[in-house]
Amino acid sequence: MATSYKHSRDKLLAAFLDFLWSQWSSLGVAGQRTAGQGRLIDPEALLLATTRFACHDPRLLDGVLDWMISNGTRINLQRLQRLQETSPLGDMRVLGAIASILSRQSVMRKWSSLAKPVAFASPEPLFIAAGGKALPILREPDPDFLRHGLLRDAVESRGTSVPPDPHRACNLLCKLRALFGVNARAEIVAWLLIHGSGHPAAIARA
Repeated sequence: MATSYKHSRDKLLAAFLDFLWSQWSSLGVAGQRTAGQGRLIDPEALLLATTRFACHDPRLLDGVLDWMISNGTRINLQRLQRLQETSPLGDMRVLGAIASILSRQSVMRKWSSLAKPVAFASPEPLFIAAGGKALPILREPDPDFLRHGLLRDAVESRGTSVPPDPHRACNLLCKLRALFGVNARAEIVAWLLIHGSGHPAAIARA
């Protein structure tokens, strides 16, 4: 029974990581995974889910960090915070470390609101290998992640990510944000294009 449970858990985790890869590849993260086509991408929910599960895939997290350094202005920070408050999916330590890195850029200073470290007893390894063992740190720990209680090798941005392709249907929200700005207007237009109509309260919760 325990073996069956572990096998099912590992399969579910692998499938979810593949889903995250597919979504991020559609947004422009460099990788070998097939980009998703039909699913509309919610960048804020995707980022929160990634902070929770990318500890099982260092390459995914580093790819997302690379994309965020170049495209973090495409994220609706207010919506990100609201989603985390109502449905705490994200890992605030990982999100805080990402925010620390981004907030050093003048165009992303607002990310500093998420960069305040949460209390922790002692640093712990960020990445987990198959079987639950922590991956070793081979170099000096990254200072931004260390401030948030997480041990990992220093982040190295390779600049391999590209902006979202506006011709992909799954990137509709990013396309609308390019037209209307990173604000509620883009979310409202996306809702109306998909649903045709809607109650203001339902749209506001989207």
